[in-house]
Amino acid sequence: MFLLVFIVDAYITDHTNNTDPIPPALPSEVITYIKKIKVKKSSGRDGITNKMIKNLPLLTVFKITNIVNNMFKLRYFPNAWKTAVVIPILKPGKNPKLAESHRPISLLPILSKLAEKIISARFNDYLEKENILVPEQHGFRPRLSTTHQLLRVVEYIKDGIDRHQYTAAVFLDIQKAFDRVWHTGLLFKLIMYKIPPLLILLLKSYISDRSFTVKINRTFSQVRPAKAGVAQGSILGPVLFNLYVNDILKTTNTMISMYADDTAILSRHYNPNTLTQNINEHLEIWFSV
Repeated sequence: MFLLVFIVDAYITDHTNNTDPIPPALPSEVITYIKKIKVKKSSGRDGITNKMIKNLPLLTVFKITNIVNNMFKLRYFPNAWKTAVVIPILKPGKNPKLAESHRPISLLPILSKLAEKIISARFNDYLEKENILVPEQHGFRPRLSTTHQLLRVVEYIKDGIDRHQYTAAVFLDIQKAFDRVWHTGLLFKLIMYKIPPLLILLLKSYISDRSFTVKINRTFSQVRPAKAGVAQGSILGPVLFNLYVNDILKTTNTMISMYADDTAILSRHYNPNTLTQNINEHLEIWFSV
């Protein structure tokens, strides 16, 4: 752990004065994202609604574009955009007096999401160009979906049936996976995958010093720091999570299907006992790391 902290700190220090540019945002790009915004979405802590954004004059769009480009130059994501408003939604049939009976919905400023869209486009372009993400991961990726992942699973099972083989599967869902992302570990992986330095510095600013406040009716709780995890309800959060779990271990006797934090491990064989052994060996490798 201390070694990773040292490596990340040294990298950040060495690249603080790096001048390699991030491709700048254009007003047309901002306008395209604004057109796709859904009007009925709730606003963040700043109270700026999607309807307001959709009716901005062109001059303001230019100013927003300049703000984003200044973020690129300074490698800085504004702290004012890092506070999430958490709305607890009661789950059906649950006790309203218990915190675990509620599903938290995080609301972020719409300007934050506009900036994230622009950053995400550049981040995703690099990941796709360098073919960094493993093909087993279909979550939040261009031209991939749950349907494509289901087709992989069905074809794997069908191929086993054609060969008169049994198929076994284990389905895993990591509890609070997005909330448990270790920031130093994430930055280390960004460095290991050779993400452009200025983008790493900007993403470091993005994940650092985040906070949240809980809103019930019209009352806000005290603002609390979020010391780990990627921002839920964000644009960049799922992309960063995909990279965080990208080095997931694989074995020759199993197939992995991933959609963000949902993972299925499948194996096929003529002997059911061998199937059990294959799955258990894979799980043992995972939990021993």
